[in-house]
Amino acid sequence: MKLGIDGVLKVFVIMPLSKTKGNRNKEYWQHFYDRLETMLKQKLADRILKLFEVTDIEVHRAEAPHGNIVDEIIKDLVKCDIVISVITDYKPNVLYELGIRHCLAEKPTVMLIQERQKIPFDFTIYGVVKYPDTTERDHEIEEGLMEKLQEIACDISKPDNPVTEFKRKFPKILRKPIDLEDPEEFKVYLKDFVKRMSEFSIEDSGEVPIDEHVLKSIQLMTPMRDELIEVVKSCLKSQKRLNIEEFQPFFEELVGLIYSPDQPENWMDTSRDHFKFIMQEIVLYVVALLLQAQRFEEVTRLSQWHFFQFRTGMNEPNEFDICAFNRRPRSLEEIRKERLNLDRLSVTAHIIKERADKGPVPFGQIREADIVLFYLTLLRKAENLIRKRWFPNTCAYCDYHSKFEFFKRAISRQHFDKLKVLFSAKDKSDFLNTAKKLDQLIGLERLDWDYEFPRLGSLMNLQRIADLP
Repeated sequence: MKLGIDGVLKVFVIMPLSKTKGNRNKEYWQHFYDRLETMLKQKLADRILKLFEVTDIEVHRAEAPHGNIVDEIIKDLVKCDIVISVITDYKPNVLYELGIRHCLAEKPTVMLIQERQKIPFDFTIYGVVKYPDTTERDHEIEEGLMEKLQEIACDISKPDNPVTEFKRKFPKILRKPIDLEDPEEFKVYLKDFVKRMSEFSIEDSGEVPIDEHVLKSIQLMTPMRDELIEVVKSCLKSQKRLNIEEFQPFFEELVGLIYSPDQPENWMDTSRDHFKFIMQEIVLYVVALLLQAQRFEEVTRLSQWHFFQFRTGMNEPNEFDICAFNRRPRSLEEIRKERLNLDRLSVTAHIIKERADKGPVPFGQIREADIVLFYLTLLRKAENLIRKRWFPNTCAYCDYHSKFEFFKRAISRQHFDKLKVLFSAKDKSDFLNTAKKLDQLIGLERLDWDYEFPRLGSLMNLQRIADLP
């Protein structure tokens, strides 16, 4: 692909047209566009012309509405060689137009943001240019723009957004609807899902920090996560079927993406950290949906699953339980935390929370699922049924004001009668004994002092259990 085929490099700028925040009004944005146009057509013109081997540069943006402005904008987003997107103040129309560019045109995009603003998580690994507000520092914008333009010229086909990367990796992503009533078709879908997921291997050249590779892969796998969660939601809505046991062989195959069957586990290895993260997220989302649907018995069974991995030349298989999906991604918790000097209890929890803000399941429900898995596996560990318990990373965001509606509803007898099944309790007395045992086990655990691991008694009023109808 060559830019400026007719000798003219066409640059389209998408940016706010009216007041956004503070002093950034219509006049501010007009002045900003004028500065940008001057840089591209005058100050940097000679370097750009030489870089892309063109004779002229055309720069424009959407003007005040006239005619079918939307059609004109979309045409420019698709046809122009380079789009510069000013995402400062996260103006909805700018982000919408940026999404159109990413979806419809596999051409370069340069993103700009005011230097004091936070870069949205989705864009952090794609090199957003930060700019100062003062004209005295225009040279910083110029150098940032030139650096990005040089990257583009060196490899025009290099994807600069997660949509383009995903489309190239999975050109057949548009799939026909799944017939959930056909068990065989459902099994084929789950098997195909694992196969597609396995294609997200990390190629570490050493030029980019491994944690950036991991984050990038996590972003690329997000559409597949959402696709699977929509399938689970559809299963839960189906009146005819939801057999949680059908997911057990599926999860067993997912274990194979985290652990190599022919190599011993190496805690130093970071090449599978993207799988460790996304699989943990998938388990939390599935459990959260089951809890929301009050399918408590299925959650209990899921927490009791065992998975087997057969190794070449070995008689005995590797054995795993649900905690296999709760492994610590070292590239995030150590390497990234140290490299960026992050003051966070858990980088994993922070990313899960950020992604939940735009994901299919609210963070509060994810955190409840995390705590439930912690409780259930802690009880099984105490009975020597498993070696480890699930570590609830998202408790990094627990405090006195956190809402745990799922547990607090236990004052209703109707809800409690369903909830007790989760802990295999026969009645109220049996449940209270389990709660007491859990409190003792949490007290014995050597847990991180900085975490707030809520005890069951702090999440619900044990004195009022089943008081209401």
